[in-house]
Parts: sequence; structure tokens; C-alpha cells
Amino acid sequence: MPIIRTKAVSIAQARQSLSALVNRVAYGGERIVLTRHGRNIAAIVPMNDLRRLAGTGERDARGVLKELPKGMTPQQALVEALERELESPEDPEPSE
Repeated sequence: MPIIRTKAVSIAQARQSLSALVNRVAYGGERIVLTRHGRNIAAIVPMNDLRRLAGTGERDARGVLKELPKGMTPQQALVEALERELESPEDPEPSE
């Protein structure tokens, strides 16, 4: 499995280099986490990641929240579940 790099970038930095960041995501497969005042607020991800995230659905998110480990915030649980989903082998694209 290829190593997927994730980089944190401040909103101010992203404004100055958006085109380069988008190219790194689109062509290099990187994931960019946008931060404001040191807090993660959004992400730029490859389209394949977005398709897979959209496929997880609200029902899966509710299941994660029902089994919330003690001491973990709902946000942490969802992020971990999404990371596990994205790290699992991709399903092959349907053939036409």
C-alpha cells in the first residue's frame, strides 16, 4: 500500500500557494489539512478519498458515535473512523 502523506498548512499559507497545494493533492495524492490558530478546520483531499468518504454515509457515522470509546470526543472518533476507511484497500472501480 502506498504511503499517503498528510501535511498541515495554515489558511494564510494556503491563500498564498493554493494552486501548488491543489496540484500536490491532485497529482501527488497528498492530503492537506488546513489550520487556523493551530486548529484543524478543513482538508483538501484527492477525489478518490472524497468518493470513498461520501460512500461511508451518515449511517456509518452514527454507528461510530454509538460505540464512542470512553474519553474520546465525537470528532476524534469520526476522524479515526474515516482514517481507517481511507487506509483500507480501495474497492475496484465498477466497469462499464
